Amino acid sequence: MTTQYSIVVIDPDKAARESIVSTLRPYAGSITLAGSVEHFTNTASSTQRQAPNVVFLGVDDVRQGVLDIQSITEQCPRVSIIACSSEKNVEGFLALMRAGAVEYLLRPINHDELRKSLQKAGRFLNPVPVEETPAGEIIAVYNPIGGMGTTTVAVNLAAALAEGDTKVALVDLNLEAGDISTFLNVNPAYTLSSVTSNIDRLDANFLMSSMWTTRCPSPPSRCST
Repeated sequence: MTTQYSIVVIDPDKAARESIVSTLRPYAGSITLAGSVEHFTNTASSTQRQAPNVVFLGVDDVRQGVLDIQSITEQCPRVSIIACSSEKNVEGFLALMRAGAVEYLLRPINHDELRKSLQKAGRFLNPVPVEETPAGEIIAVYNPIGGMGTTTVAVNLAAALAEGDTKVALVDLNLEAGDISTFLNVNPAYTLSSVTSNIDRLDANFLMSSMWTTRCPSPPSRCST
């Protein structure tokens, strides 16, 4: 990264703050540490004045973390917030992402994960043109009434197309009674709403991280209930 980024570290855990600052030292040529404080309230006015590019926010309590993220993004709409927490609960993770965090790091923070998070934040700050790739094809399987085997056809069609090296995304748009996960015998951690509620931050990495990756273990003709 050649662009100079301004970074603020907010974390109630002193050791965690020092760890992040220490891990950031190799990037001294491309970042400026604008501040390292214990609580968001301690730096609210200075954060607004300095308008940092990236904020590392330590989260011990998800509810407070959500409030802090909302306050920071309200003051600095273009800031990229990287939430850091020991919270492993999926609902807690989603709450922070939905509040406005662009990335989530699990404590203790791994050096490689921190580097990747900075790279991701950089893409949000300075989006680069994406090389054109061959357009995909959308196939809709639809029936106006239930019980006609629409899901069976869709699942088997997706499995048949995925037999080779073709990448296939199977999306169930029956928002009230969709049962594709039952057909595939999976329990996805995320839903379509996880993507739509973060549409302004949607990129290829976020989309792929929200999708459940599976491979049909049997021939397509038997990949049904």
